Amino acid sequence: PAVIKATLQSADIGLSIVQLTALMVEAVPDDDSGLVEYSSFAAVAAGIVSRMLAVQTSSDKAAELSEARETGELSLVAGMDRAAFTEALNHAIGLLDPQAQGVAPAAEVGGALADMGLEDHEVAVILQLGDLGDGSVDLDYVGRFAFDSIAAVAEQHMLAEAHGDDGAAAEAAADE
Repeated sequence: PAVIKATLQSADIGLSIVQLTALMVEAVPDDDSGLVEYSSFAAVAAGIVSRMLAVQTSSDKAAELSEARETGELSLVAGMDRAAFTEALNHAIGLLDPQAQGVAPAAEVGGALADMGLEDHEVAVILQLGDLGDGSVDLDYVGRFAFDSIAAVAEQHMLAEAHGDDGAAAEAAADE
């Protein structure tokens, strides 16, 4: 067991001393020789290490999410707080809809949003949010819900990363 422990420590696979100690409980000698049957231990250890690292990653991501909430990072969209974002969005909408019809072509809205500094996935969220199904966007609806929708998708992305998801959960959230 001592050789296995030293090998795992030198491998630096991201386990804490406490985790390594818990893992070593599984390194039980098979007989009176004091030797651990490696293939049996390795099979069990691989699963345990995988779960330990997944828990650690989830814990780290949860801490990042908590910090992002506390620092207000999730309260920013394209580097703007709610008031600045709303002002910029209303200005962009006003340029697209000078007659205040409340509707504009999706391509024009997408271009204006990109010009505001939004990322492609954020633009997609807004376009989907206000999609009228005919190639146009409901600007009033977008104006009311864009900031919260983008912030919610950002949080879903962080949560998906915490659970080792490839982003599918965040994409699914965007589809709701």
